[in-house]
Amino acid sequence: MTFRRCRVSRVAGDGFRVATVPGPSIRPAIRTRNVRLLDCQCLGRTTIAWGVENVLVEGGRFDGPMTLGFAAGTDPLEGNGPKGPVRSVTLRNVHVGQLLINGQRGNPNGTLGDKGADDYVPTIRLESVRSDRPTRISGKAARISGKARIK
Repeated sequence: MTFRRCRVSRVAGDGFRVATVPGPSIRPAIRTRNVRLLDCQCLGRTTIAWGVENVLVEGGRFDGPMTLGFAAGTDPLEGNGPKGPVRSVTLRNVHVGQLLINGQRGNPNGTLGDKGADDYVPTIRLESVRSDRPTRISGKAARISGKARIK
């Protein structure tokens, strides 16, 4: 799925929410893959979470917080537990208000070590990312390459 040059404004919650497991139930067989946000703009929050994989955010401006691995507004960052972390996301040539990353290991069933689904380690690539505020990372398992440069 590709969103190209989308503009989101006047939104109280998430302007964009890219997620695999919507709602309270856990469905590990459902996978969200290959989502593209290209040259998009968002004045509100952006959530990318719950095991999504091969997500590309390229170009554009996201003035609110962009969260990778949990719902925006969750405190502490790891509040969604093991079902929250992304599998793989790339941010390239993008401006964000603040980047918030849940860097813990994930499991789509919500419990690390669950025999019904394998644990995974998030892979996050940051290429030419500019941020208004310092990046916050919770957890140390994720493979994060690059970093957000504070504007």
